[in-house]
Amino acid sequence: MTVSAAHAALLPLTLSLACTPPSGSIGETLTTGSTSDDSSNAANPAPTTTATNATTDDPATTTGGSTSDASGTTGPARPDTSTSTTTTDTSTTTTAMTTDTSTAGDTTTVGPVCGDDVIDVGELCDDGNVLDGDGCSAACQPERAPSMCPPGTIASLVNEGFETGTLTPWQTNGPQMVTLTGESHSGAWAAEIDGNFYISQSFDPVPIGTLVTADLWAWHPPNGGGMAVYLVYADDEVEAFDYKNQDELEGWRHFDFLADLDPAQSLAGITAFGYGPPNNENITRFDDLRICRKP
Repeated sequence: MTVSAAHAALLPLTLSLACTPPSGSIGETLTTGSTSDDSSNAANPAPTTTATNATTDDPATTTGGSTSDASGTTGPARPDTSTSTTTTDTSTTTTAMTTDTSTAGDTTTVGPVCGDDVIDVGELCDDGNVLDGDGCSAACQPERAPSMCPPGTIASLVNEGFETGTLTPWQTNGPQMVTLTGESHSGAWAAEIDGNFYISQSFDPVPIGTLVTADLWAWHPPNGGGMAVYLVYADDEVEAFDYKNQDELEGWRHFDFLADLDPAQSLAGITAFGYGPPNNENITRFDDLRICRKP
C-alpha cells in the first residue's frame, strides 16, 4: 500500500484517537452477561437471564425486571420457576362405607327341620335328633326294625314290633292316649291304648294266597275292656274281629287271623282298637303284629 506524504502526516493522529477511550455516555460500550459485585452501583443494569415460561414452551428474556417475549412486547416480570419444585400429594383416602340392606318387617320362611321333635310335612317321624340307628333316621324317616316275620318271608308292615321306639308309621286317633310301654310281649316296646282308640297302618295290597302269617299279640288287665281288629282288603271291605270275652283277653294272648281271610282278596291294611273309657282297667297293649308273605 502506498501512503502519500499528506496522509502520512495525519496517520499518528488517527492512531492516537483510535486507542483513547472517549469520555461521557455517547458511544459508551456496555458488556452484558456480567454483573458488578458492588450492589450499590445502580448504573450497572441487571443481568440478562433466560427463563422458561411456566405455561408455554416459548423462552422469554428478562431484562431489568421486565419480560420480553418473542413478539417484542414488554410486560410485568413473570415468576422465576426455574428452581422451584411443586409436589402434589396424590395419596388417596379410602372411607369404609356400610350399606344397610335390611328391610324392616322382613320374615324368612323356614321349611321343615328334622330333629326338632315335631313331625312336619314330609317327615314320618321326628325323635328330636338327627341320628341314624335309633328307629327314626337322620332324614326323619322310620328305620325298619328287625323283622318279626319268619326267615325267608317278607314283612308288609313297618315297625311291627315298635322296636324303633316310636309309633311311626302307625296312625292313631288318640295321640295323647296311645303311647309306647316297656311292658311288651317281646323286644323293648309295645303300643299301649288307654280307652276307645286305635292304631292303624296301610301297605301295598298283598294277595291272601301269598300270606304266611297274619297275627298279633294283645294284652289286657284282669276284668279289662275289650278289643277289635279290622283287616282291610284292597277294595276297602273289612274283615272285623271283636273280642269281649274276658277269658280270651287277660294277660298276653296270641290272635291268628290268616285262616279267616278271604283267599280271593288282597290285604291292604290293619286297624287294632282298644275298648272302653280311659282308665287303668281298659288298657289294651299290642305287640308283634305280623303280615308276612312269600317272596
